[in-house]
Amino acid sequence: MFTVRERLAIVTPLFLLFALHAAASVEHWYFYYPHFDDFVHLFGGVVSGFVVYTVLKSFDVRVSSRIGDLSWMPFVVALLAVVAIGVGWEWYEFIKDSLFLSHTQPSIADTMSDLLMDTVGAAIGIIAAYASRA
Repeated sequence: MFTVRERLAIVTPLFLLFALHAAASVEHWYFYYPHFDDFVHLFGGVVSGFVVYTVLKSFDVRVSSRIGDLSWMPFVVALLAVVAIGVGWEWYEFIKDSLFLSHTQPSIADTMSDLLMDTVGAAIGIIAAYASRA
Protein backbone atom coordinates (compact mmCIF):
# COMPACT_ATOMS: atom_id res chain seq x y z
CA MET A 1 0.00 0.00 0.00
CA PHE A 2 2.77 2.44 0.92
CA THR A 3 6.21 2.63 -0.61
CA VAL A 4 9.24 2.64 1.66
CA ARG A 5 9.61 6.38 1.07
CA GLU A 6 5.98 7.00 2.07
CA ARG A 7 6.37 4.84 5.19
CA LEU A 8 9.41 6.83 6.22
CA ALA A 9 7.55 10.08 5.54
CA ILE A 10 4.82 8.89 7.91
CA VAL A 11 6.83 7.20 10.66
CA THR A 12 9.79 9.59 10.98
CA PRO A 13 7.82 12.75 11.92
CA LEU A 14 5.66 10.75 14.35
CA PHE A 15 8.79 9.36 16.00
CA LEU A 16 10.29 12.86 16.24
CA LEU A 17 7.08 14.21 17.77
CA PHE A 18 6.91 11.50 20.43
CA ALA A 19 10.65 11.78 21.14
CA LEU A 20 10.33 15.56 21.53
CA HIS A 21 7.40 15.20 23.93
CA ALA A 22 9.20 12.51 25.94
CA ALA A 23 12.39 14.59 26.21
CA ALA A 24 10.41 17.71 27.13
CA SER A 25 8.53 15.84 29.84
CA VAL A 26 11.65 14.27 31.35
CA GLU A 27 13.71 17.47 31.18
CA HIS A 28 10.79 19.71 32.32
CA TRP A 29 11.06 21.93 29.25
CA TYR A 30 7.35 22.67 29.49
CA PHE A 31 8.03 24.24 32.89
CA TYR A 32 11.28 26.06 32.06
CA TYR A 33 10.22 27.41 28.67
CA PRO A 34 6.69 28.88 28.90
CA HIS A 35 5.89 28.81 25.17
CA PHE A 36 7.50 25.44 24.48
CA ASP A 37 4.04 23.89 24.79
CA ASP A 38 2.79 26.10 21.93
CA PHE A 39 5.69 24.97 19.73
CA VAL A 40 5.01 21.28 20.49
CA HIS A 41 1.30 21.68 19.69
CA LEU A 42 2.15 23.50 16.44
CA PHE A 43 4.67 20.79 15.51
CA GLY A 44 2.17 18.09 16.50
CA GLY A 45 -0.44 19.68 14.26
CA VAL A 46 2.00 19.83 11.35
CA VAL A 47 2.99 16.19 11.80
CA SER A 48 -0.58 15.00 12.28
CA GLY A 49 -1.88 17.03 9.32
CA PHE A 50 0.88 15.71 7.08
CA VAL A 51 0.36 12.09 8.15
CA VAL A 52 -3.45 12.12 8.04
CA TYR A 53 -3.56 13.79 4.62
CA THR A 54 -0.91 11.42 3.25
CA VAL A 55 -2.85 8.39 4.48
CA LEU A 56 -6.16 9.75 3.14
CA LYS A 57 -4.68 10.46 -0.28
CA SER A 58 -3.13 6.99 -0.43
CA PHE A 59 -6.62 5.57 -0.78
CA ASP A 60 -6.90 7.57 -4.02
CA VAL A 61 -10.65 7.96 -3.78
CA ARG A 62 -12.23 10.24 -6.34
CA VAL A 63 -15.04 12.22 -4.77
CA SER A 64 -17.71 13.85 -6.88
CA SER A 65 -21.36 14.62 -6.47
CA ARG A 66 -24.21 16.46 -8.10
CA ILE A 67 -23.01 19.71 -6.56
CA GLY A 68 -19.67 19.48 -8.36
CA ASP A 69 -16.12 18.42 -7.77
CA LEU A 70 -15.31 17.66 -4.14
CA SER A 71 -11.57 17.19 -4.56
CA TRP A 72 -11.05 19.56 -1.62
CA MET A 73 -12.78 17.08 0.72
CA PRO A 74 -9.55 15.34 1.89
CA PHE A 75 -8.31 18.73 3.14
CA VAL A 76 -11.44 19.15 5.27
CA VAL A 77 -11.46 15.55 6.53
CA ALA A 78 -7.76 15.73 7.45
CA LEU A 79 -8.22 19.06 9.23
CA LEU A 80 -11.20 17.77 11.19
CA ALA A 81 -9.31 14.59 12.08
CA VAL A 82 -6.38 16.57 13.45
CA VAL A 83 -8.67 18.89 15.40
CA ALA A 84 -10.32 15.78 16.89
CA ILE A 85 -6.88 14.44 17.85
CA GLY A 86 -6.09 17.78 19.52
CA VAL A 87 -9.37 17.76 21.45
CA GLY A 88 -8.67 14.18 22.51
CA TRP A 89 -5.23 15.24 23.75
CA GLU A 90 -6.75 18.07 25.77
CA TRP A 91 -9.23 15.61 27.31
CA TYR A 92 -6.27 13.37 28.17
CA GLU A 93 -4.57 16.31 29.93
CA PHE A 94 -7.78 17.18 31.76
CA ILE A 95 -8.28 13.61 33.00
CA LYS A 96 -4.60 13.35 33.96
CA ASP A 97 -4.84 16.61 35.93
CA SER A 98 -8.03 15.44 37.65
CA LEU A 99 -6.73 12.02 38.63
CA PHE A 100 -3.11 12.80 39.48
CA LEU A 101 -3.39 16.45 40.56
CA SER A 102 -0.89 17.50 37.91
CA HIS A 103 -0.93 20.88 36.18
CA THR A 104 -0.71 20.26 32.45
CA GLN A 105 -3.67 22.59 31.87
CA PRO A 106 -3.06 25.71 33.96
CA SER A 107 -5.91 27.71 32.40
CA ILE A 108 -8.60 27.74 29.76
CA ALA A 109 -6.43 30.18 27.80
CA ASP A 110 -3.71 27.51 27.65
CA THR A 111 -6.19 24.95 26.34
CA MET A 112 -7.51 27.33 23.68
CA SER A 113 -3.96 28.25 22.64
CA ASP A 114 -3.10 24.54 22.35
CA LEU A 115 -6.13 23.89 20.14
CA LEU A 116 -5.32 26.93 17.98
CA MET A 117 -1.72 25.74 17.51
CA ASP A 118 -2.98 22.24 16.65
CA THR A 119 -5.29 23.69 13.98
CA VAL A 120 -2.74 26.07 12.47
CA GLY A 121 -0.16 23.29 12.45
CA ALA A 122 -2.63 20.94 10.78
CA ALA A 123 -3.24 23.43 7.98
CA ILE A 124 0.52 23.80 7.45
CA GLY A 125 1.04 20.03 7.48
CA ILE A 126 -1.81 19.39 5.05
CA ILE A 127 -0.49 22.01 2.64
CA ALA A 128 3.01 20.49 2.91
CA ALA A 129 1.63 17.01 2.22
CA TYR A 130 -0.34 18.30 -0.76
CA ALA A 131 2.74 20.09 -2.14
CA SER A 132 4.93 17.01 -1.67
CA ARG A 133 2.47 14.83 -3.65
CA ALA A 134 1.99 17.34 -6.48
